[in-house]
Amino acid sequence: MKSNKLRDFERLTKEEFIEEYNCSYKAYDEVVIEYTREKVNEIFEGNPNYSDNNVTFIIQDSLDKDIYALVISNDGGDGRMVNVVDNLKSYNAFDWDFSFDGNLFYYLECGYEIKYMDQETHNGIMAELEFYYPHSIQNIEGVKRYFEYCMENNINLEQIAKLENQERDFNHIEWSHNHEVVDYEEPNEIPIKSEKVYDHNLTKKELLQEVKDMIKHNISCYSEGHFISKPKKGFEKEFNMEHAKLKLIDEIIKDVNKLTISPKVQSERSR
Repeated sequence: MKSNKLRDFERLTKEEFIEEYNCSYKAYDEVVIEYTREKVNEIFEGNPNYSDNNVTFIIQDSLDKDIYALVISNDGGDGRMVNVVDNLKSYNAFDWDFSFDGNLFYYLECGYEIKYMDQETHNGIMAELEFYYPHSIQNIEGVKRYFEYCMENNINLEQIAKLENQERDFNHIEWSHNHEVVDYEEPNEIPIKSEKVYDHNLTKKELLQEVKDMIKHNISCYSEGHFISKPKKGFEKEFNMEHAKLKLIDEIIKDVNKLTISPKVQSERSR
């Protein structure tokens, strides 16, 4: 049975609730967590696969009360992104197709805020970022907001510092020729596409990206549960091989990107 506070949470806006109960934003977040856990219990009531109600993180839209929770099944093999405000917006988050980029950083980039996250999830995020950041992350701003949350809560600060150094190294593109080093500015227009493959509109870069996406999918398949920090038992060799392929394909993509030189620089080099 819901308490008066949880019933009021449903009917009041965030600001109205804070004013009504004269509470801090931190106290409001605690109500968000309590409300989410109760709704998760209701949604999975009678479901033997989710009887543990393992909520790993909770995020809420900063502009309204839309709330998502990642709930992992009892055996850790499946998961579901549960929208506790509108269950029709919930969706499956299977471990073989799961990434924090799409299921967390995307939402943070859209204005959601972290209200709760367990340490195992933080560890899984760090493992994913160690392999993919920043070269294979689409929602970079979402990662930045995750970093801000960690710094505010004194979580994994050493690992974050290493990742920020990793990003600076990646963004510092150098071209060495005859002991000359040139730093290139970001182009003001869309780069010219490289040579097309056969007769359709697939570029070399797009083809390499397809291969990279397939490798990332394989890594997810060989990883234990939703977090890519360790391989499934018996698939250690495949897990390590796919990571080696990912590193190699990133080097190839980087080399292809370097070949896209601005006309001005290309003219200077041809003199």
